[in-house]
Amino acid sequence: MLLICYDIASDKVRTKLCKFLKKFGKHVQYSIFEVENTNRYLRLIENEIDFKFKKLFTWSDTVVIYNISEPDKLKTKRYGWSVTEESDLVMF
Repeated sequence: MLLICYDIASDKVRTKLCKFLKKFGKHVQYSIFEVENTNRYLRLIENEIDFKFKKLFTWSDTVVIYNISEPDKLKTKRYGWSVTEESDLVMF
């Protein structure tokens, strides 16, 4: 499973991202989606963020994709401001 969390200031960009993510997963909280983990979905989501949304982000916008399918091998992909805040995540 993928958890996709975002914090985007622009209503327009946030709405576009939300509509895009609804194609792939379940909107579980205001800024969090659960997405079935498939390599295809992950590639599609990453490509869309890289080539469409990334250029729309402001300095404070953040998108983080947590691949939680294998907790012992937690993989994280960060976009926007959170790239500068990378650190290890500990889950209990």
